[in-house]
Amino acid sequence: MYTLEHTTFIIPFKADSDFRLRNLNITVNYILKNFARASIIVGEEDYAPRVHSLFANMSMSRVRYLFNMQSTPFFYRTKLLNKMLKMVETPVVCNYDCDVLLQTEQYVMAEEEITSGEHDFVYPYDQMYDTGDIPQGKDIIEAASIDADISKYRGYRKTFQIQKIRIFSW
Repeated sequence: MYTLEHTTFIIPFKADSDFRLRNLNITVNYILKNFARASIIVGEEDYAPRVHSLFANMSMSRVRYLFNMQSTPFFYRTKLLNKMLKMVETPVVCNYDCDVLLQTEQYVMAEEEITSGEHDFVYPYDQMYDTGDIPQGKDIIEAASIDADISKYRGYRKTFQIQKIRIFSW
């Protein structure tokens, strides 16, 4: 197990399907299992909270939850990211998506490159998804829900905080 004590994973989320809810649960458990001191902030945006109950049995000292009520069908992902960024207390932030798991070494390398000052911004993707610690069978992350735009899974210094919020989707 690695520590990733300098990293907070921020996960913007909208429960658009049961697959995505399951993927969020798998992803958060994967991070907790593999990184002993990493922090997680899950930001949910929807009409009503749907995922807070997923965290009932998890280490709440490491998982924080933010709910942002949204009365439209749009997902203001960047606005939610900005709110979560203000909550981060670590020097490294991993802007994460619940539909992707990377090999543990990739996260460690990204944190080391940022904390050493070697890089300010890292894309820790080497074209390998991690499937070793994922439960097999019905709990596996659905391949159809994996986002092809891997560029958004990145670690970066907190000083790169606020993003523009004029773009929204859903």
